[in-house]
Amino acid sequence: ILFNENFGTMNTSNGTTSINLAGLGTGATTTYNYYQAIAGTTPTEWTNGDGPPHSLYDGRYTVFNNIQQTALWAGDDWQTIGDHTNGGTTPTEGRMLIVNASDNPGEFYRRTLSNVVQGSPINASLWAMNITVKDGRINPNITVRFEQPTGNVVYSFDTGDISYNSQGDVNAWKFFKNPTPFFPPTSQPIDVVFVNNAPGGIGNDLAIDDIIIYQSLCDTDNDGTPNYLDTDSDD
Repeated sequence: ILFNENFGTMNTSNGTTSINLAGLGTGATTTYNYYQAIAGTTPTEWTNGDGPPHSLYDGRYTVFNNIQQTALWAGDDWQTIGDHTNGGTTPTEGRMLIVNASDNPGEFYRRTLSNVVQGSPINASLWAMNITVKDGRINPNITVRFEQPTGNVVYSFDTGDISYNSQGDVNAWKFFKNPTPFFPPTSQPIDVVFVNNAPGGIGNDLAIDDIIIYQSLCDTDNDGTPNYLDTDSDD
């Protein structure tokens, strides 16, 4: 397992705040702005005077358990179900990455993977949800890109348009996986990058959970060197 991200859990008591990606301690970064959601509080204002927005606007993200408590329009427009890890029709303590896409398509998540073994196949999967529950909105569409070194794309795959489900339908969580494994050309770290392909505005609101990236190799003597590179793989 090169990495397994379920975004953790949180105390659901009123007043508990969301966290940003830096707070996860995994090194993940984003080009989007952070919005702090608060458990037990559904925003009821557009802004707080001249301060920051009181809702999850375009180009903002949060790591939180409850979509309904991130925006004043969520009650009519967004999903009511919880994260994918814990499942269920209502939020639990499980967090997810909740994103209101920027007006302009582009990168919104990046994480560096270490301990890459050259030439051994890598597979990747994630669960994604279109949190919009109304027809006629822009559907999220994500490219998962692998860069080695940074900026050099060695493999990518697309989710295609992620369709919406009715409010409360747990089938809104949809599974995506690379259609073929890819073989890293070097042992350098790999950046995994999520790119938002669709414009923001009316729709393109999404959540991500349970990202898993793993590499398959045989290591008979368990010395950290795969058999095909090991002159003494069986001791």
